[in-house]
Amino acid sequence: MQLRGWWAISCAVVLGAALALARLTRSTVTWPVVALLAAQPLPFLALTGKLLIGPVGAAVALAVAAADVVAARAVRRSVGPLARVLAGLWTAVGVLLGLGSAFGADPAESWAATGVLALAGAAALAAVRSGSRFPEVVPGGVGVVLGAALAGSLATTGDAGPLLAAGLGLALLTAGALVSRRPGLVALLVAAGAVLVLLPGARLADDARYAELALVALCGVVPATVAAVRLPRLRGQATAVALGAPYVAVLLARADDVLPSTVAGLLLALLAAAAFAVATLRTGRPEEWVCTWAGAAAGATAGAVTASAGAWGQVGLQLTVAGVAAGCYALVAGRWPVAVVAVADLVAASWIAVGGAGVGTPEAYTLPAAAGLLLIALPSLRAGARSWAAEGAAAGVALLPSAFVVVADPTALRLVLVVGAAAALAVAGTLLHRQAPFLLGTGALLGVVVGRLSPYAPLLPRWITLGAAGLLLLVVGATYERRRQQAREAVAWVAQMR
Repeated sequence: MQLRGWWAISCAVVLGAALALARLTRSTVTWPVVALLAAQPLPFLALTGKLLIGPVGAAVALAVAAADVVAARAVRRSVGPLARVLAGLWTAVGVLLGLGSAFGADPAESWAATGVLALAGAAALAAVRSGSRFPEVVPGGVGVVLGAALAGSLATTGDAGPLLAAGLGLALLTAGALVSRRPGLVALLVAAGAVLVLLPGARLADDARYAELALVALCGVVPATVAAVRLPRLRGQATAVALGAPYVAVLLARADDVLPSTVAGLLLALLAAAAFAVATLRTGRPEEWVCTWAGAAAGATAGAVTASAGAWGQVGLQLTVAGVAAGCYALVAGRWPVAVVAVADLVAASWIAVGGAGVGTPEAYTLPAAAGLLLIALPSLRAGARSWAAEGAAAGVALLPSAFVVVADPTALRLVLVVGAAAALAVAGTLLHRQAPFLLGTGALLGVVVGRLSPYAPLLPRWITLGAAGLLLLVVGATYERRRQQAREAVAWVAQMR
């Protein structure tokens, strides 16, 4: 007889003797413990090496764990903890053996192991007491194990296995969001679904199958949207996933060259617009800022993705889409910082579009910036703020660069327009008592006049220059006190402007 047989006979004899002695001496703890320990290896002694590490071994280990659970309830209270510890150890062994077989190359053994784990999970769920303090723990653990086993078994079906597993996981996640009133069932479905999505997703990423991974990410919008609608406590997190899933899907599709850069950028810009639209609808709720940040990230990424292809016109268009959506949200929700960012985005979009078209006219860049600054200054204007804090920056950006260009590189059209604009600003500042427009307009006029006439000064005869200087000194000296008083009045008049 082999050693295995002698071992089995020895354990059986010890088990029988310990049980008999335990019935005769009920106050002794030693004999129940000996009987419990002697019974543990008996079922495994009938298995050979290959069966021991396959689905059969997993089934035997889980059966021993179940027997230990039953024994923990039947034996004396002092032996119960030992039985529960043994049950936990054999459960871990059975799960590890089952998962090892489920991820094996043999489809028959893989599905057999998954079936064993499913039966064991059903038994564990049936054994859970309804009054448990943590009703989600056991279903969640069963869900993790079953999800991993199903992922391994579906992987044996070929290249379509990861997609099938991920699709099943997404369906389970959706079902978990729909049955939200039953915590145990929700834990089971969500745990299994999450593992079924993550493990195949990791395999697709490791195999660089980004197109299929993009499809999985895009389908993730469904359970996230259902959760956002049905679960108020998780609405912020679910909204983030619902907006992040298409974002990741577009980037993965671009990485696999499924989408060209311009199309990927346009899709991201539309996603940004959708995010700002949702933020507008959910103003005042926690998920509003989730949508806002998601829209900002999608809009910025859209410009970066399209810029990599050098399509600057498309970059300007996409930034405009995101900026208009952000601006509308800011106006409706009253979010002033978002409005500032939206205006900056629109100005940048115009610069990129103009620069991409090869336009070198300075006003093509300064006028959009001035318009943006004026839009930002509208609340200050309505509140009656001082001109330098309101329209001063916009007026300076619009006028002064053009005035410098007129002096350095004059053209008739620009000279007429700059002089007309400067005069209009000076007159408007005078009539409205606004200091910034008045000083900027008069300063620009003076700079243009001096800059345009100074090249002709050396051409005049010297006696005319000296005579004019002497005459000017005589006039100033004769009317010094009156001119001084007028200068004080002029400075005071300008200083009292807003």
